[in-house]
This record gives sequence, C-alpha cells and structure tokens, in this order.
Amino acid sequence: MKKVIAQLFAVFLLSTSSMLAQNDSTSFAGSLTDDTRAVASYNLQECLRYALENSETLKKAQYQERIAQAEIGERLAVGLPKVSIEANAVDNLRIPRVFLPDGTLFGLPPGPVAVTFQTKYSGSANLQVNQLVFDFSYFVGVKAARTFLELTKKQGELSKQSIAEGVTKAYYAVLINQERMQLVQLNVMRLDSILKDTKTLNANGLVEKIDVMRAEVAVNNMRTEVKKMEQMQELTLQLLKFQMGMPVRDLLTVVGSLREVTPNLLEDINTPLEKSKRVEFALGQMNITMQELNARYIKSLYYPRLYAFGSVGANTGQNNFGDLWRFNDRWFRNASVGLSFQWNIFDGFRRRHSLEKVRLEILKIKEDEKSLQKSIDFEIEKAKTMLKSNMEDLEIQKRNMQLAMDVVALAQVKYKNGTSTNLEIINAQAAYKEAENNYYNALYNTLLNKVELQKALGKL
Repeated sequence: MKKVIAQLFAVFLLSTSSMLAQNDSTSFAGSLTDDTRAVASYNLQECLRYALENSETLKKAQYQERIAQAEIGERLAVGLPKVSIEANAVDNLRIPRVFLPDGTLFGLPPGPVAVTFQTKYSGSANLQVNQLVFDFSYFVGVKAARTFLELTKKQGELSKQSIAEGVTKAYYAVLINQERMQLVQLNVMRLDSILKDTKTLNANGLVEKIDVMRAEVAVNNMRTEVKKMEQMQELTLQLLKFQMGMPVRDLLTVVGSLREVTPNLLEDINTPLEKSKRVEFALGQMNITMQELNARYIKSLYYPRLYAFGSVGANTGQNNFGDLWRFNDRWFRNASVGLSFQWNIFDGFRRRHSLEKVRLEILKIKEDEKSLQKSIDFEIEKAKTMLKSNMEDLEIQKRNMQLAMDVVALAQVKYKNGTSTNLEIINAQAAYKEAENNYYNALYNTLLNKVELQKALGKL
C-alpha cells in the first residue's frame, strides 16, 4: 500500500509543474464562473476528450496559433497600400521676419530691413498613398510567419501528448483502486464470517477467548485497510480530475475495467519507431527551417528596396481667421508622385556576422536532433525492457495470489473440520492480502510502463 501511495504521489508531483503554469495564467474572471456541481461518468476516451477540450495548456496553444495567424496578417499588411490624410490649421502668433540687405529695392528706406513673407493664418489638407513595389525581405518575412504558425501547431500537439500521458496514468490508477476496493471488501466479509463462527464456538466452549480476540483484531485491521483504500481512491480521482482540468467540486465516476486493458499489455512491444509520430522531430526540422528563413532574411537586406508614393492636397494663407474656412480660389491645389529607392551598400560587416551566427545555430539544432534520436531510442528500449520485466513479475504475482487464495480456502476447510485454529486462517488471509498488494503493484507498474512505451513510440 505504501508503495502505491508513493507512486501516485510521484505521478502527482510530475504533473503539477505543467498544471501550475496553467493556473498562473488564469485570470480573475475564472473565479466568477458557475460553481454548479457537475456529475459525470467517463471511460478513458471520454476522459481524454474532456481533457483536450478543457485544458488551459491547449487553450493557450490555440491562442498562440491565433496570434501566429494575426502575425501573418501583419506581415501581409506591409505589402498593401497605405493611405493617410492630414489637415492643418495654423495661427502664426508671431511671424518670423526675414532680413533684406537693402530696402530700396522694394521701395523701403535704405539699409537692411526686416519683412514678413507669411500670412497670420495658414491651412493645408493632404491625401497621401504609399505602396511597396519591391522588398525581398517582405516575402521572406511572410513565409517565416507561416512557418511559425506551423511550429505553434506542432507545439500544441506536443502538449496533447503530455496531457494524454497524465490522464491515462491517473485513469489506470483509479481502475486498479476500484478493483482493490472490491477485493478488500470481500476480505472484510470473509473475516467477519470467521469472527462470527469463532464467537459461536467460544460460546459453546470449543475455542478460547484469545481466538475471538485474534479474529477481531484481524477484522479491525481489514476495516482500517478499507478506509485507507477509500482515501486512496479519493486521491486518485482528484488526481484524474486535476489531469483532466475538471473542477474539484465536480463528481467523477470512472467507467471501465482492467479486463479491457490487461489483454493488450504487450501489443506495442515489437512496434518500430516512426519518426513522423514523434512531434519532437518535426519541431527540430521546423526550427532549422526558421533559422534558414532567418538567413534568407539577412541576405535579403543586401537587396535594394523600392517604394512608390503619391499625394494630392491644397493649402491657403489668410490674414483673417474667418477667411481660412472659405474654400474658394484662395485654396491652391498641389499634387506629386514619385519613387523612393533605398539600398544599404555597406553595414560594417554586420550582416556577415549575423549569417555566421545563424549557420552555427543550425549546426546546434542538428546536434540536438542527434541527441534526441539517441534519447528516444533509449526511452523505447528502456520501456520495452521494463515492460517485459514487469510482465514476468505480474505473472508471478498473479500465480502467488492464486496460491494464497487456495491456502485460505484450505485453511477454512481445516478449521471447519476442527483440525486447525482460526490463527491459521488469519495468517493465510494476511498472506493473501500481501499477495494482492504485490499483484496490484506489479499491475500498476506494468500499466505505467505500457504508457511510457506508447509515449516513446509517439502513439499517445
């Protein structure tokens, strides 16, 4: 029992790191949601479906995909026409003066003279259009944004695998505890029957009081075991709800049986790895693609850029503020079109160093790929070895449990025939309980290793 509790606690700790990260991003509005208690019965597939629909991690991944889509729109918008309107009305409170060298040229006194060449009020209105004609970095940027969108989708798939692993392990733990609780209840009933028989025999003077006390201790210990199992089941259900993203207040009933799982424990033992099923390989390739696009972008900065622009407008100047708003022949129209050519010839070798940095980043990613391949191969071989070993242990413990059950039955026959005491039955029952614990520990370890193998093969 202690070993099972330790294993469940370990699974719980491993899962909390990702789930706590989800809770940190939960807004205050989440505390204002409906607190109605829900009641549901789910099998494994339904648990997985619920988790995928309600996981905060996946919701954030979906938001990230939408952010990436919006970024594509931002990149595309760079190549679309830009239209702007500008209008101004200016009151020149103190008009600057311009000095002329000799006023006599304008009928003024001789010598330098200060004059104004501006009206007190001025107004203007302008409509301008700008259009990108050629910029190689624009096309590279759009492609990079689309690649980034695919990268976020793959990262979402990786999150799904992690969620499926946690939910599946917790689901198996619930199934095991359900079956163990049934067997513990049967053990209590069996010991209760022994206690009643012993009390009857003691009343008739056929057995001593110590036999009654011994049987009562065994019953009390087994009832304590039942309470521990009930607490364990509550813990595993809470863990499953935690993995599913289900509110703690909701009531969850697990539907399913270990008989549906155990026949297929070795179904993946000879399955080869398909790289396409491990999202990590695709992520590595996409990271290389992103770096290659980064290199193309840096190279694109060597190319010239060409923009087209055009504008139309009108302006006026008046000495009276009221005349500024009289749109008559005192408003003079203007228009212009043109091209803007930009070409950065030399940047102090900055781009060359940037390209070298990208090249080294790609080499690092390729080394990471090699390391990933070795790591996955190790995961698969380890999971297969552990699964085979656990299966052998499971068969031994299953046989031991059957033998212990036969010993209990034989001890009961001997007790009824008067050839043994209830101590032999109690000892046999204790040995049977220990065999049960060993069997279910072995079964739980086997199921965990099955999930580990499916994860390693990318089948979750």
